[in-house]
Amino acid sequence: YLYPQETKYGLFAVKTSLDDITRFVLIKDSVETILHTPGRYFNSNVSVNDKYIVWEESIPDKRWQKRNYSVIKLFELEKRKERMLTRKSRYFFPVLSPDSRRIACIEITEQNIFSLVVISIEEGSIENDISFIKEEQIQALTWLSNEELAILTLKNNIKLLKKIDLSTKTVEELFNSGTINIKQPVNANNFVLFTR
Repeated sequence: YLYPQETKYGLFAVKTSLDDITRFVLIKDSVETILHTPGRYFNSNVSVNDKYIVWEESIPDKRWQKRNYSVIKLFELEKRKERMLTRKSRYFFPVLSPDSRRIACIEITEQNIFSLVVISIEEGSIENDISFIKEEQIQALTWLSNEELAILTLKNNIKLLKKIDLSTKTVEELFNSGTINIKQPVNANNFVLFTR
């Protein structure tokens, strides 16, 4: 079981096993229910709240065999309905905003340039797009508020935790871990927790 998160419907988790395909499940009162079976799912991140589940999937190009895309998919918990938010995109690590109106994710272009992209759930359109220099890779992110994100970047083998204000597009360094491998930042009551 990966990415356990509490919802009003029960405990959500991604269930993986050697003898079955990956599934999204809900566990309530010790009873496990299959919620959804994703497609070619990347095992990097799943974001869940009481309204939605978001994740990225690999979709092959219909014409070019060696090209594929990473699209953002959304599952509405109340309606039990899946929706593809992006098409022919290269988005990774989607995270739901606290108000459930937007998704922040990482875009990696074919030129290997990383951007922080914020997508409107209702329209599926890009609201913000903040590019980084070529040598800096965004590895993970978490929302701090509806207008601020914490991102984890790698530049010249140095891991940096940064805060981005979407309204002003300013970037502030919060923590330099040096060459210590930190990952999976999470917002917890005005603290950013991460693992080593």
